[in-house]
Amino acid sequence: MDSINLPVKPIPRDDESAASLLIRSAEANGHESVHRLFTLVLDREDKFINHGDLHDQTRFDGLIKLLGFNSSHELVYPKLISTNFSDVIINDVQYPQSFFRKDGIAYCPDCIREYGYLRKIWRFIPYTVCHIHQKEIITICKKCNRETNAFRGSINYCKRCDAELPSSPSVDASKFRFLFENHIFKSQDGADRYKNLWLFIEKFTRELNTSLTPYETNEILYEMYCDHSKAANLLASSIYTKVRVKNPHDFLDWLNLQFSLPKSLIDPL
Repeated sequence: MDSINLPVKPIPRDDESAASLLIRSAEANGHESVHRLFTLVLDREDKFINHGDLHDQTRFDGLIKLLGFNSSHELVYPKLISTNFSDVIINDVQYPQSFFRKDGIAYCPDCIREYGYLRKIWRFIPYTVCHIHQKEIITICKKCNRETNAFRGSINYCKRCDAELPSSPSVDASKFRFLFENHIFKSQDGADRYKNLWLFIEKFTRELNTSLTPYETNEILYEMYCDHSKAANLLASSIYTKVRVKNPHDFLDWLNLQFSLPKSLIDPL
């Protein structure tokens, strides 16, 4: 397929995501979506972009070369091996694919208003709060309540209802700044411990055919670092309200048998 040089080529930001660069390229050149950008600029319709193109370095490099970019500037997180199911590496720590959402979906309203691009770290599901603004990361348009489109033609507007995304309400969540700055991004050991705790909670909630939101999980993990008693109460209340049990004590014994719950988490209960 022939390549072209876009009339306007945005300069990739150091922490930008792959989807963000394509969206900004479409917007800067007057196209209503990323799909439209490739269809019209390349004058053919056989290049339909999908999420896999945004999550694999080699595939994304091929896309941006069609638009005249020289390299992807590391806008895609590296994988352990080049497959759709490979672990992804952040700061030398391996994370399974379950830790990542589709690129281009999540955003911090304050960030996109101030900086005009999407950050790569927003793909990381446990990253539930912006460490700059201490506001919850959003994955839907608050007007139409649908997931934001990763191939929209503007960083700041919903493709489905044209709502201005920066106007979305957000919540203050200052305590998570402690969690990420002191544990997740502080050291590899800290990141490994956090990952294992997250997987621990994810495992037994999945076995119970229930789930916690990333925000709820982080609330529990935050308290596990700070106050085991509070963490235990949060975990218990979250599970008990989502799973019907006749005897909470029997339920807790079963959990402990199945998942070897940490003693510090069990004792307060």
